Amino acid sequence: KGTFLLWRKGDISKCGWHNISVVLFFCTLREILLNHLISELHLAQNIPLRIYERLLSDNMTYTQRQNKLLPSLIGKKWKELIQVELNKFLIKAVKARNKFMHEGTKWGIDRALAEGCMRHIWPLLNFYVVLHNKYVHPEFSGRTSKSS
Repeated sequence: KGTFLLWRKGDISKCGWHNISVVLFFCTLREILLNHLISELHLAQNIPLRIYERLLSDNMTYTQRQNKLLPSLIGKKWKELIQVELNKFLIKAVKARNKFMHEGTKWGIDRALAEGCMRHIWPLLNFYVVLHNKYVHPEFSGRTSKSS
């Protein structure tokens, strides 16, 4: 008969798809911010494109980029950089997202987790702004002041 699920009227609101989408978007934002920071570090540090592409291909997963590539670019481990509370929440959200994505388990994603994601958007964005200002901006500003 096929694998498509047929939804009765009202089922979608009961299953919490909006909660799932909030968690998925939040976890995606986390990955985009890290990738963007790494890209900016590559430019700021004048890492040749071929080497940068090799670094990315050697560190394809988020965890590798967070725990190996980023520390190699800035000289500090992830846990030295991030606030404990924010990191704990990120781990919780990612575990729920992974269970949903890999096992189809939506029960770990509820309204409370989605609301937590909404509350943690600004702390997450601020965290990456601080990293950018500390590790990317000085590289760019130092280069422009030397050339003046």
